[in-house]
Amino acid sequence: MKKSILSIFLVLFAFSFVNAQETVYVLKDKKTKKNRINTDRTVEHMNVLKYDPLQTITGEVKFSFERVLSQKTSLEVSLGPTLDGLSSFRAFNGFSFVSEGRLGMVAELGYRFYPLDDTPALNRLYVSPVVGWKIYNSRFNPDDNFYPGLESEDFNRQRGFFTFNIGMQSWLAKSFSIDYYAGFGLAMLRENNFFISEIYNPETEIFETSLVKNSFNSNVFQFKLGVKVGIGWTE
Repeated sequence: MKKSILSIFLVLFAFSFVNAQETVYVLKDKKTKKNRINTDRTVEHMNVLKYDPLQTITGEVKFSFERVLSQKTSLEVSLGPTLDGLSSFRAFNGFSFVSEGRLGMVAELGYRFYPLDDTPALNRLYVSPVVGWKIYNSRFNPDDNFYPGLESEDFNRQRGFFTFNIGMQSWLAKSFSIDYYAGFGLAMLRENNFFISEIYNPETEIFETSLVKNSFNSNVFQFKLGVKVGIGWTE
């Protein structure tokens, strides 16, 4: 899976780089109010609305909105639902459970700085610290063939994170952008889980089963790749 994501990322990077070198389009100069030929692949939009299709692989349907703050900076807000698997089978203690995906949420906030000379915000290379939070919800339904009468239980995974992103935003047309990035940082995980407890009852001579809930926290290193396609406009 990781190799597939990396391959898609590299193909899109190469495509946007080649297109950026070859395409020329016309923009209106804000000062003179006249059309001019743009050959450096920069635009003067103030807003971009984006979607990151690669993140659907990890269960995120995330949309982003980027707004220019100054000549070299911008703010990006990302929101969307998460879905932790539509239908999958997971084994606990050797038996099968049906995992029913439920809606969760992802939210991110990033501050961007575009360091290259003679390129305004929303164009080319940028660096961006990002903070975010996401939650995945699921319900596990025990197989009645193994555990008749055992009730379903809700399960969730939460992740709060900080990443430092490095990316490139290119404009393939006057109002169409592609934004590819890599990020690394730290994440704090909290997972609510459960396990099957089986206790032998000598009076009934059967094993009595129940689901016992538990939770744990951990800190992990986080790395991610993404590609956002966007539509830009001015005021």
